Amino acid sequence: MALCGEPQAAERLRVALTVPPLPVHLDAEERQLVESSLSVHLFHSFAARTHPLTVRHLLREVEPGQKVLDPFSGSGTVLVEAALRGAQGVGMDVGELQVRLARFKATPMPKGMRRSLLVQVAQVADRSDERVAKRRRPARTWDDVSHFEPHVYLELCGLREEIEGVRTGDRPIGEALLLMFSSLIIKASRQRAESSREEVSRTIGKGQVTRWFRYRAEELDRQLAAFADRVPPRTPLPRLLRGDARVDMPALLDPMGTADVVFTSPPYLGVYDYAAHHARRAAWLDIDLSSIAAGEAGEIGARRHGAGLPQREILRQHQEDTDRWVAAVRSALRSGGVAYVLVGDSALPGPGAAGTLVSSPGDAPILGAAERVGLRLRAACAVERPLPPASVAIGSPVRQEHLLHFVAE
Repeated sequence: MALCGEPQAAERLRVALTVPPLPVHLDAEERQLVESSLSVHLFHSFAARTHPLTVRHLLREVEPGQKVLDPFSGSGTVLVEAALRGAQGVGMDVGELQVRLARFKATPMPKGMRRSLLVQVAQVADRSDERVAKRRRPARTWDDVSHFEPHVYLELCGLREEIEGVRTGDRPIGEALLLMFSSLIIKASRQRAESSREEVSRTIGKGQVTRWFRYRAEELDRQLAAFADRVPPRTPLPRLLRGDARVDMPALLDPMGTADVVFTSPPYLGVYDYAAHHARRAAWLDIDLSSIAAGEAGEIGARRHGAGLPQREILRQHQEDTDRWVAAVRSALRSGGVAYVLVGDSALPGPGAAGTLVSSPGDAPILGAAERVGLRLRAACAVERPLPPASVAIGSPVRQEHLLHFVAE
């Protein structure tokens, strides 16, 4: 671990980066404790999301009514934590799924609406069970059967069709059902994991997807209740915009003024490919990924952008993108406001065998861009993180994750 800058500020970063990992397996008593603390953070997996306790530690000094901005909001971790402080979360992302998921998680759901949600879940699940028992084929299909076991695919289509019926008459409840459904897609598919395109064989019995759906509703009800109970009264609702942090920041903040705090984690260069990771979910949610899947539009630092390009050109393009979003963040942050940026080292194609990676410092582009626009570095902390599976780093034995603390001058 490496620290630099003002000692007290650097120590805060160190503590924030060394929080315990999120639990994987919990007994009933442990689950109750974890759900009471993390609530909606436990809903819906999302590749490379920021640890909520890291965000919580650094937002402890945020006051009710302040604005907390995350221009790469992902699944809404920062916006949820802002709401728990009584602050208004303001977020942006190029992905439609990300914006919908972040808005849902960061908006407290009233008790009456939660009761309605459970009623609709029971009715939808009952109709899905009936479809499975009678082998009723859906009127419409989604995605491609090749990504699923055939009987699982038909059950998913039937369940999705039932959800659409609810969504037509009650859009907020239908949206909640659809995001619950989205949270099960990878588990029900042949895709090994959210951040992997590799396909594996899974044994899933008939009716299992619907049972998962019922159980997820029970989990979500507890998580929504825990979140709503902890959000202070009169907390402003989150504001989210689907857009590009490099160019669309004025549209996000125009009616609201400047932000008091920024906490964000931009894409790690060459590490992920979000358009590909969300392809399964997008197909079932009728989300068009073409605007961010082709070329360099929207998604910054995607692994696919580096295909066939020399490292120098990849780094040049990434610096240009970084300069633009950092400048936009500075213009959105009030003078004296603070910005926290969490970023990992890059994973660039190496000159050796296929699959080898060269690690490049992830903080360097941000530090340079920040200095040019008047964001003063107060402290920084870096910790070692494991390299991606089956990858070999050339020139660096580890990849680091960096947490940077800036002040707007």
